[in-house]
Amino acid sequence: MRSHTNYRFTPSRALAQLCIERCKSLVPLLVIAKAITFTSSAYAQFSITTDNDGNDDSAAVAAYTPPGGYLVPASTGTRGIFNLTVSGNVTYTYLGSQAGWANTFTSGGNTFTNQNGSTPTTLYSSFTNYTAAGVIGFSFNTTNNTTGGVYNGGEYDNTNHPSFAISPTATVNGKTYQYILDYKDTYLGANDYNNMLIGVNYSAGAPEIDGSLAPKVGFLLGCLFLMFGRRTQSIATTDLLVKELA
Repeated sequence: MRSHTNYRFTPSRALAQLCIERCKSLVPLLVIAKAITFTSSAYAQFSITTDNDGNDDSAAVAAYTPPGGYLVPASTGTRGIFNLTVSGNVTYTYLGSQAGWANTFTSGGNTFTNQNGSTPTTLYSSFTNYTAAGVIGFSFNTTNNTTGGVYNGGEYDNTNHPSFAISPTATVNGKTYQYILDYKDTYLGANDYNNMLIGVNYSAGAPEIDGSLAPKVGFLLGCLFLMFGRRTQSIATTDLLVKELA
């Protein structure tokens, strides 16, 4: 009968040190991955901040039905800063624009336009951005006037300056929007706040993990297997790992 030799697997100190350094570099990534995995299932909490400067921050938003589209009902909006108190996905939907000027809405690198040469954004197009709690990043802009536009958190209650109002829940074409952003571009001195209309909805979610994380996690798991998966591993190597990661 052939005899068998039991070989003892003991990772070299150099391999152990390499694994330790890689583990350290991955700790922040693993913390992020954990945060992404365990997300809140609650609905978003939006809030509106006004400046309390004594001016009336309400705005009368005129009803508007875009060509080939559906009625966006009249409402009373609030001019202020639009905030999100729960991080998550914010979806913006283009509901139309009654404007003689070229207006745009931009958030997170995505843009709606009522005119792009001769082709505006398709009605009811939408995009979604993961948004951290706080002041929501977006802006309206008008290319035809000297005052430009307005961003969320900037000037919003000057009658002679572009501004936007935030209207409460409304249903357009059978879909309910938690809020509607109503832009005023000051064309011909009009204050109807329907020069660009953007529906806003929230859903729970988190940013995607960068695909480059996968091989790094695989390497980490391989190191852990080599260092802890063998019963015959040397105690000295284990003590080194514990000491270095403490």
